[in-house]
Amino acid sequence: MINYVQIPAMSLGIAIGIFGAQLIGANRQDRLDELVKATVILNYAIGIVLTGLAYIFSRPILSMFLTDPTTVDIAQKSLYITLWSFILLGNVIIISGLMRSSGTVFLPTLLVILGVLLVELPAAYILSRTLGLYGVWLAYPISFTVLLIGQYVYYRKFWKNKTHERFFDKPEEQPTS
Repeated sequence: MINYVQIPAMSLGIAIGIFGAQLIGANRQDRLDELVKATVILNYAIGIVLTGLAYIFSRPILSMFLTDPTTVDIAQKSLYITLWSFILLGNVIIISGLMRSSGTVFLPTLLVILGVLLVELPAAYILSRTLGLYGVWLAYPISFTVLLIGQYVYYRKFWKNKTHERFFDKPEEQPTS
């Protein structure tokens, strides 16, 4: 069920990367703000609808795959804890997709890795000690929130105001003899 909420966001991340690269290539960086705004709005609209449907129909859907009522209860509570946060992850994917469109890959990727290592894993460990299994699931919304803040700060403070070179504006390297 999580994948059905997450896949549209991943698709939007790919799409913004493509459209962002086209705008940068066409020297229309002035339109990147519109692109981000439209993509983020789409992410939240689609995410809210899909998450709402998943919340409403989670028990019948989970019951198609799980037969034990206790397991269905655990899975449903886990979905309630995490599912909404995948909308935030979609926003992270969108922002990093836009930055990738200019060739900025290392720092957005590093932020995700650090988010997992420094936020998600420690949060899961600590919360599992106090809340059990649900503490592990709670680590997802916590890490996705921190990731979104980190990606957004990097995007706004560093990437957004940078002039992005178009590939064909770079001087060609001459072969050395």
